[in-house]
Amino acid sequence: MPNLVTLRPGTRGTIRLVQKYGAQLMFVRYRYMTAIQTRYKTVELIVDEKPWVPQNTPIEFLSLYIEEDEEDVKQCVQLHGGQWDAERQLWVLPTYKVHMLGMEHRVVPDGPFPDAYTSR
Repeated sequence: MPNLVTLRPGTRGTIRLVQKYGAQLMFVRYRYMTAIQTRYKTVELIVDEKPWVPQNTPIEFLSLYIEEDEEDVKQCVQLHGGQWDAERQLWVLPTYKVHMLGMEHRVVPDGPFPDAYTSR
């Protein structure tokens, strides 16, 4: 069984690899094979990133307030699966997508439409 040393980016022994791979670099590992007197240096890289929701986890939704004249924001929400709730006059979007899009400031608490949002 090889000896294993795992280093995080930025620590001694990873500097050149951080310069080469940047933010994609997750770990640098040194594997020492004493039987054959060899050292292997390996890297773990991020090659793709996308939101993931576990299959059997219920999806939670949040209500968003978007002004009528904010067509670009409405289009963005629609492209990400947002639904218009005509009764409450709000957009509904899965929680993880609200965070992914950085729209936390648009979230409206559950319940009837608060008067504070009508004067924006």
